[in-house]
This record gives sequence, C-alpha cells and structure tokens, in this order.
Amino acid sequence: MWQCLEKQMIDAPPLTAPVNSFAPKARPRCPECGERLAHRNGCVECWSCGYSSCG
Repeated sequence: MWQCLEKQMIDAPPLTAPVNSFAPKARPRCPECGERLAHRNGCVECWSCGYSSCG
C-alpha cells in the first residue's frame, strides 16, 4: 500500500502557487481620459474628468 501512495506522490503534478483572493484587482480605466474608475453610489465614476456610467 505504501508503495502505491509513494508512486502517486512522485507522479503527481507540481503544486501551483495559491491564489491570493485579497490581492488588489485592477480597476477599469475611464473611456474618456484613461484614468482609473471608482465605484460610488452604485455608479462607476472617474474622479479626473467627471465621467459617470450613470450619466
């Protein structure tokens, strides 16, 4: 039995690095000026040029 488990461990694919779910995600860019967009009051807004997905 141990030989079987040992063979499985040797033949197993290498472990990948864990995914960090707390890593900052890339925020989308403003379609008008290219700066980062932010969520505010249920809308996506650009603080640089004033673009808003809500109008």
